[in-house]
Amino acid sequence: MKYSKALNFEIFILFYVLISWSTYVNLFLLNSIIVYFSITILLITYYAVLDGENKKGYLILSFICLASIVIVAFGKNEIQLINRNLWFPLSVFVVYYIKKNVSENFFRKSLILILIIYVLSAIDFLYAFGGNNHTEVIRNVGREYNHIYKYLFTITNSRIGDIIRVAGIYDEPGALVFVQWLVVLTNSYKKNHKLINTINILSLLTFSVANLIILVVYYGGISIRNKKSIYKIIAVALLGIILIQNYSNLKDFEFIINRFEIENGELAGDNRSKQIENFLNRVDANIFMFGQSVNKVNEVDVSSSFVTPIYYNGILISWPYYVLLLLLFYYTLKYRNEKYLILLLLLLQRPYLMEMGYSLLIVMTFLNLKKRKFYD
Repeated sequence: MKYSKALNFEIFILFYVLISWSTYVNLFLLNSIIVYFSITILLITYYAVLDGENKKGYLILSFICLASIVIVAFGKNEIQLINRNLWFPLSVFVVYYIKKNVSENFFRKSLILILIIYVLSAIDFLYAFGGNNHTEVIRNVGREYNHIYKYLFTITNSRIGDIIRVAGIYDEPGALVFVQWLVVLTNSYKKNHKLINTINILSLLTFSVANLIILVVYYGGISIRNKKSIYKIIAVALLGIILIQNYSNLKDFEFIINRFEIENGELAGDNRSKQIENFLNRVDANIFMFGQSVNKVNEVDVSSSFVTPIYYNGILISWPYYVLLLLLFYYTLKYRNEKYLILLLLLLQRPYLMEMGYSLLIVMTFLNLKKRKFYD
């Protein structure tokens, strides 16, 4: 009976942490904001009443973050800031219960779920590559990407000819890569190396530059600690180089090579440098402290780089993000482990600590790494 309850709870939390806020749920089932917010409030209310253990540290941090958000929002008369940044203080509170009650099996189940998402995405990739068109086009209102293409099992916002960059249940390939690596980081490599390696190979179908960089960091770290692994990694790398050389002349795959070309001294696949430049051209003392006005925030693209939180919210709201970056940098140097570095790189590229769904997953991943400190 206890096992059944624990299993049901893990499945429920698996849905909550990885699926409930996804674009797939939002487009085809229910409003993901309502689903995610309802579960969050349910967990907080239920365990705030029934769980009598001391949560003082979590409560204080949640209160400080929430207070800073409310003060800035009312000071700027922009209540939207509360809606946009509420998720981090809520996540800090709710993760207290989750982290105590989910077992290592939960993290393994999350790995299996990501594998299933990638397998279904791979099927859709082959389906599209075979010349088959998407089954539906959905207008993604209010998002950076206007259209989402639905295939047999999954969705994506990116297609080039017969090639799709797989995104699973999320709105774009980079989001799937981000979630994938947070899940991989919470799992032991030795216990789950076959699952992890399979996922990492399938992740190449996202054609993400960031993913390739992180793969190098991840397996580079493993090879340093385990000399036996280095030969396998070198063999796979050589195979990859051969495949790239053989397929680089095919028009369908030209866009992959183009993402690694240097244009005007910059990597073609890099859109973050321009965002930082846009930020530096706009930032002043007021923006640094309180963020850009909601009405002006989309005038230039500063959507997904490490300066985004300041530009959108100001340092008074976004300080937890920068504290986390400093902690990850410190732990990377202290423990000399690639997992802290990978989480740091992910957050530098996608500063989603305050975002719905991402926030809880990031906090859970960080606490999991901090608890274990050293890895096999």
